[in-house]
Amino acid sequence: MKERADMTQQEITPQMWQAMAERIASVETTLEDFAKQNDAMNTRQKEMLKGIQDIQMLMAKMNGGVRVILVLGSIATAAGGFFAWVLSHVSIK
Repeated sequence: MKERADMTQQEITPQMWQAMAERIASVETTLEDFAKQNDAMNTRQKEMLKGIQDIQMLMAKMNGGVRVILVLGSIATAAGGFFAWVLSHVSIK
């Protein structure tokens, strides 16, 4: 192993500084783009969640409406059956 003092130091040239600065700028630009995409995705997810919640509320309302229609249909069927039974047992001569 060589001693640290025996190692030659490499000089950093202006071109190397320029290349490093360009790479850092490229990385910063990429990170900014990812941050923008992440913000856009968060916004879309919030919109989708609101849409799903609206659909759930609509389904809950529809379920209540379906129950009312079923009850009214049952009452109408019972009334119709009773009316038919009465007509079949009453003889009109």
